[in-house]
Amino acid sequence: MIALLDEKEAEKGILVAFMGGSICEGSDTPSLNGQPRKIIFRLECGEEQDKSFTLNEPGHTQGSTKCELHFKIKTPVACPWFVSNL
Repeated sequence: MIALLDEKEAEKGILVAFMGGSICEGSDTPSLNGQPRKIIFRLECGEEQDKSFTLNEPGHTQGSTKCELHFKIKTPVACPWFVSNL
């Protein structure tokens, strides 16, 4: 799945999610048990590529769990002007 972070402001970036992974078991979040694993990338528009990026680890505020990994990356690739220059 690919979507804009904000439908009204494309320059904010995009969300890319890969779904349908192996079935998750043993999660601290019971509602995720029995569900397919997901990896979600929040790609925020930025002038320069982050030298490092944030993995929102399980238990932190951004929501990664054993069944879902959330990454946040600032990159020019997520900017509308980058795509128009290809």
